Amino acid sequence: AAADERVVVTQKRAAELLSVSRATIWRMTKDCVLHPVEIIPGTWRYPFREIIALGRKGVETVTEVPARREKSAA
Repeated sequence: AAADERVVVTQKRAAELLSVSRATIWRMTKDCVLHPVEIIPGTWRYPFREIIALGRKGVETVTEVPARREKSAA
């Protein structure tokens, strides 16, 4: 694998690069938009190439929250 494929960043740095909060990075991970790598047990990092690709694609397109449906009065 090429060296640039192994470059990883912290959750904090990923959030800075994408101009979103760390909570958004966590949510994107939970929603399988981002795929962190466990470098040692309990320590996760995000592939830099994935962060950059997502930044080019546009974070807004993958983090849109569906409109909530109004609950009908029962």
